[in-house]
Amino acid sequence: FDDLRAVPGVVVNPVGPSGVYRDVSWPGFALADTNIPGVPSGPIAGILQRPGTKPISLPNGIAFGTTDIQTITTGPAAIDTNYAGSKVKYIDLKPLYLGCASATKTSVTSVPASCRVAATCIRADGSKVGPQNFDFSVAPLQLSALPAKFEPKGFTQCSRVKFDNPVSKGALPVGAILAGLMDDVTMILYR
Repeated sequence: FDDLRAVPGVVVNPVGPSGVYRDVSWPGFALADTNIPGVPSGPIAGILQRPGTKPISLPNGIAFGTTDIQTITTGPAAIDTNYAGSKVKYIDLKPLYLGCASATKTSVTSVPASCRVAATCIRADGSKVGPQNFDFSVAPLQLSALPAKFEPKGFTQCSRVKFDNPVSKGALPVGAILAGLMDDVTMILYR
């Protein structure tokens, strides 16, 4: 997602023009540029590091969750081949990186949070694979983390892959919300 342009530190941008990127639609996901001006991306003297769950490849990842503006306006997070003008019949979903963060607002200034995200492959004939649970875990009070690599099993010939909103696997601060962050999504497209 690093070849797309987003407003740094703001998680409201659709993924690609009209929500289409690399020949698939990404409803429910927002493009997230995690560059925060003035905040370094790596450790300085071992103590200062950009907070939150960061994409594997900086600066961009995609975010989703119950309070994410793209999830609210375009529906649940999905990778979809069913859109007007699509030339892709289906995809095989391969490894991807997934993490979660909690904050008082969906933003890149957040802290990593342990979560579970369920994903389901929906085929053109209506059959399903999944849901499969992807678990992301961090230590208590951990301020920075990279997403974990997940390898979906049997997610082949999917016309749509639906991602449920993240569910917390630990305590969240009062008033905090939970958002998912995904990056480096690998897939094979069939035309």
